[in-house]
Amino acid sequence: MVRLGDRLTQDFGSAWGPDDGIQDAGYSFLLHLPAEASGAGVPVAVRLSNFGDLAVVTIPRPDSHGDLDEAVREGALTAADRSRIEAALTDLGYTPVPVRPLRRLYDGVTWLADEPEGTFYVGYGPLEGRATWWTRYFEHL
Repeated sequence: MVRLGDRLTQDFGSAWGPDDGIQDAGYSFLLHLPAEASGAGVPVAVRLSNFGDLAVVTIPRPDSHGDLDEAVREGALTAADRSRIEAALTDLGYTPVPVRPLRRLYDGVTWLADEPEGTFYVGYGPLEGRATWWTRYFEHL
């Protein structure tokens, strides 16, 4: 995790402000690239899951874009920045996961399925329905 923060700081010339004090969550590490360091002028976040070596990149919030292709098309991320982030992740053994499939309802066994509909959050806003794969792997539980 520290190596990823160091790598991205080197690649972007900016401090990523790692948050590694995450508790009660499906993720263990959160990195922020400030808007002024990105080519598109939009903040970028990278979350590392507690499960395997999964990673997700969001621009600027988890519910902003379905995938990085969409973010690039809409000008929220440059192709060059995307390449640098993805290269850093894969070089360090992480598997980038697109956001879109993470929005599917979680069908595994979990106490999360017992919560009333509409009580879960995807990043910065409420999610309609029950827990999703995002909740399971990349959100506070």
